[in-house]
Amino acid sequence: LQHDRHPSPKPQRSRKVLQWFVWLGVGLLALLLCAGLLLTYWFPSDMVRQELEIRLSELLQGTVRIHSLSFNLLTGLQVSQLELIKPSQPPFTLEHLTLDYSLMGLLKGTFTINEISIDHANVSLNLPELMKTAQEPPPPPSEPPTLPTLPVSINLETFKIIESDIQVMVSPDLAVHLTRLNLQSSGGFSSDDAHLDGTLRVEQLAVALQGKDIQLPLVVKFDTTIHLPSQHLDLKQLTIESNPAFRLTLSGTINEFLTQKAINLSL
Repeated sequence: LQHDRHPSPKPQRSRKVLQWFVWLGVGLLALLLCAGLLLTYWFPSDMVRQELEIRLSELLQGTVRIHSLSFNLLTGLQVSQLELIKPSQPPFTLEHLTLDYSLMGLLKGTFTINEISIDHANVSLNLPELMKTAQEPPPPPSEPPTLPTLPVSINLETFKIIESDIQVMVSPDLAVHLTRLNLQSSGGFSSDDAHLDGTLRVEQLAVALQGKDIQLPLVVKFDTTIHLPSQHLDLKQLTIESNPAFRLTLSGTINEFLTQKAINLSL
């Protein structure tokens, strides 16, 4: 006697479930890509620009104007011709602000910032006027200060400040002007550690002190690592240089920098 043997339906069902999950993943990925494309080509930039001007004006207690704004959910944003006007303060202007990031690293718990670029900023600060309008400081906290915990790691590939000018009125007898400032730096941040290194170049540092003027070029190089839970700062290098006048290099450690500030530096 021969008995008919019917194949087990379990392998076919498993294969169908696997195919269903694969198509679901492909569909979600396609949905994200479509959402990114839609936000890229049909993003209401004018409406967001106007709303951002209103919110920033309220926050900074001045008038903020933005000429143009472009945004891509998957890669970042660009702002052109930003201006801030405040009473009794010189205007702040910025030609270009770029934030370029990648979301793919979030799958591994890392948010990658490819570039933050500030181009041709013009900053003027009058510290005596700012101190007049500053509110009373909050009462000291009852608990020891602690650093915030980041939910994801941040990888900062490039942070740049390009051809910018900064003027600071410290007091009626002291004014500082940094002309054609350029900064190139990179770093990373996590819940345990932070690292930052880079080079700051100033074509001319002008200091006016009680009618006397000092003008010199300036280069600052830095490389530092911070262990956040123990509040330990490892200053690998801090070099301040102005050719041919002087060159200073500092290195060392600072322990518990939020509380006791145990400093150990060498020159």
